[in-house]
Amino acid sequence: HYGIAGDQMTSAFRDATGGNRPFAILAGDDLAGAAIVRDPWLMGPYLVFLGVLPEYQSQKIGDAVLGWFESEARRGNKRNIWLCVTGMNTGAQRFYRAHGFDVAATRPDLVRVAAAAALAGRFVDVRKLG
Repeated sequence: HYGIAGDQMTSAFRDATGGNRPFAILAGDDLAGAAIVRDPWLMGPYLVFLGVLPEYQSQKIGDAVLGWFESEARRGNKRNIWLCVTGMNTGAQRFYRAHGFDVAATRPDLVRVAAAAALAGRFVDVRKLG
């Protein structure tokens, strides 16, 4: 889909530099997906990668991950949460838009040549902490 080799993905999950933290997403005892979060990043954490395996999609796992992502930001008194989504990934665009993310900037050739990507963010209401 993105032309990223398996060894590149493995390397990304092992690289903890710059604040990247990899997470396994489990459904019971089964691996259902993975996520990478970078924190600190701008005025809140950045969801570098969120992937749910096809057989676990449409089971609200992505919703749960985003809920966890926001609650962690709120717990750390962060004002924003961020992610990047490519222009060709319309399903992810719909998913993130439905969860309140707005495009903050669009950049051509960010993920790959001739493919635009959008930086999206969402304000986190830290008053909900109580």
